[in-house]
Amino acid sequence: MLGLGLPAEVTAIASVLTDAFAADPVVGWMFPEPERRAGQLGRLALVTAHRGVAHGHGYVWRGAGVIDGAAMWAPAGVSFYAADDVLRITDLITAADPGRAPTVLAGLAQMVSHKPSEPHFVLPMIGVRPDAQGAGIGPGLMAGVLEHIDRLGCLAYLESSNPRNVSLYLRHGFEVLAEIELPDGGPTVRPMLRHPRR
Repeated sequence: MLGLGLPAEVTAIASVLTDAFAADPVVGWMFPEPERRAGQLGRLALVTAHRGVAHGHGYVWRGAGVIDGAAMWAPAGVSFYAADDVLRITDLITAADPGRAPTVLAGLAQMVSHKPSEPHFVLPMIGVRPDAQGAGIGPGLMAGVLEHIDRLGCLAYLESSNPRNVSLYLRHGFEVLAEIELPDGGPTVRPMLRHPRR
């Protein structure tokens, strides 16, 4: 069932996002050492979960006593990450590989260059625990929040880091704005925009 994530659930939400993004192409590009990746991703997911819940738009899908999926949104007119979050993430990327950090940070900046200038909701992370995938949780997380965004008449924006997820976003009304080839042999990222449905 869809609901709002609670401050006491931030660690559990981060765990779900960490599991969901373990094989994500952009995560592998950002954190190239497999033996360190889970910990690095976990710290990124914790920052994201904390911020989504703090914005009042951190949504979770609760199954039988556990959180099976999560979607961290920021409302229109609000930057998702605060300045101190950006510093934490920059430090995390730098520690992962100091020599590659400028290239990775430049690639991430390229990803967000397609954000609309109009007010919009933004979705930095959505994920479903691997053992719960295929049960309609991802579509449930999207549909419930998009209904709220439609009532407000707002745009919704995301950057798809995994080609497997593009079809889900297309089914929910998102359009691909561009295909960005990340530097240093990185994967393709697709910024996507959705206009409100009346």
